[in-house]
Amino acid sequence: MQEKTALKYSRIAKLYDLVEWPIEIFFFKSLRKEVTAKVSGKVLEVGIGTGKNLPYYPIDTDLTGIDFSNGMLNIAREKLKLLALKNCTLMEMNVENMDF
Repeated sequence: MQEKTALKYSRIAKLYDLVEWPIEIFFFKSLRKEVTAKVSGKVLEVGIGTGKNLPYYPIDTDLTGIDFSNGMLNIAREKLKLLALKNCTLMEMNVENMDF
């Protein structure tokens, strides 16, 4: 079941941000800024998806992002290349079976 869901998300990954753009601009963007502004130290973001929170993390955050969809992670990896985050690791992993 989880593999099927991960494949579905991988298939829609390239369109995901575009489809959610209106709600992102009018609602989620301000929440993302608020939530990430105060983080520090080591952070684990579960379900990082396409990396929509990445631009809002403080530069010195030691961030590990996990998602079970490789397609979503590929989009997040592309976003990460354009950012100044120095300590960010993105991993394909299921939260129900973490490999830490």
